[in-house]
Amino acid sequence: MINLEARDKIKKRAIFTCIIFFSWVVIIFLRLIQLQIIDHPRLKAKVIAQNEDIILLNPTRASIYDRQGTLLAQSLPVYSVFYSAFSNEPWDSQWGRIQPLLTHLDIPSTKAEKIKERIKKKKSFIWIKRKISQEEAEQIKNMDLKGIFLKKETKRFYPLGKLAAQVIGKVDIDEKGLMGVEYKYNSFLAGQPGKSIILKDAIGRKYQEEILHYPTPGQNIYLTLDSVIQYLAERELSKTIEEFQAKWGTVIISYPPSGEILAMANFPTGDPNSASVEALRNIQWNAAIQQIISPGSTFKIITYAAALENHSVAETENFDCHQGYIQIEGTSHRVRDHHRFDVLSFPEILIHSSNVGTVQVAYRLGAANLCRMIQQFKFGEKTGIDLPGEEKGIFRPLEKWSKTSLPSLAIGYEIGVTPIQILQAINIVANKGHLIPLRVVKDKQLYEKLSG
Repeated sequence: MINLEARDKIKKRAIFTCIIFFSWVVIIFLRLIQLQIIDHPRLKAKVIAQNEDIILLNPTRASIYDRQGTLLAQSLPVYSVFYSAFSNEPWDSQWGRIQPLLTHLDIPSTKAEKIKERIKKKKSFIWIKRKISQEEAEQIKNMDLKGIFLKKETKRFYPLGKLAAQVIGKVDIDEKGLMGVEYKYNSFLAGQPGKSIILKDAIGRKYQEEILHYPTPGQNIYLTLDSVIQYLAERELSKTIEEFQAKWGTVIISYPPSGEILAMANFPTGDPNSASVEALRNIQWNAAIQQIISPGSTFKIITYAAALENHSVAETENFDCHQGYIQIEGTSHRVRDHHRFDVLSFPEILIHSSNVGTVQVAYRLGAANLCRMIQQFKFGEKTGIDLPGEEKGIFRPLEKWSKTSLPSLAIGYEIGVTPIQILQAINIVANKGHLIPLRVVKDKQLYEKLSG
């Protein structure tokens, strides 16, 4: 009886032990499944995050030259400093470690607070300061701070300063074009970024960097500008501005047969090397393509071209301008000349820029014919020059003209145009009626690729 009871106890103990052992094996097995299969991607990512950083490698931005090969914009090598936060270290410990560096680099308190918040969030890539000096970079290397790394970058430099600033434009801190050619041709200048991987040891120090793929550099661009002609245009514009105490001015010089812009000077202007708000604002405003003005007498060539095109007057015909004014039909308004003339032939009306003679020609021409010629000269449309921010001007359709519109438009009023539109009109006359697109980039194929 005793032996049976003893055997029964032993049997129960053995079964219980087997159950415990089997349960332990099942738990271990399930834990392995969790670690190796279910949680594997998350745990792997955590390990990689602690030991690796993937860094984008920005390509060297291409340079910009004038038509003669004079350097106008170039990217020079510099360093930037960043911090890689640790997920397994208290944020306050990390913050205390890098605070002396922030003080050394004169980081503003507002930016320092943003850096602190990113450390709290365990961000693996936190900019400390971009585009630092070579001296600062050497000092940071000597500090050998845990989690602090230097990254090679480039900084845009404009060797001729203010020269052609509105045409060349400017880039932001990441060397993306903000304005001018830098913006318009950004996709060609920028190139394609590469990638590198930084390997770190257990305490976060970099011990190896591998290039996953190298960046592709951008394409150098040659402008149609001639830096000598540009300098002379800017110098003379500055003298004229000072002489007449003007608020703004622009000079555009082109070669009509090709549409190439040889100079585009503007006042006020700024130095693209400067980070000041005023310089940025001045460079962004390109009066040559954005300022809308009443063209005045420069617009009379449209009236004369329309008169000849429609045979409204004969070149030998004379017009009486002796009164010095002409009454606008159906109104009490008069158009006056700047000087009283006598009888003028059609060519003499153009030579002397007579308002009275021009209005008489316009009445012969008629509103519909003048309107059609204005449209053929592309007023009220953008010229399509390869610069950003161009205005199309202001031109009302024929059905919205009033009694004063015909004589007013004939002498350059009741219309708003940009200086570049006036230049295009003059070039059309110089090219015997052919419209050649205006451009600031020398490579015509590149211009056509951009403009489509």
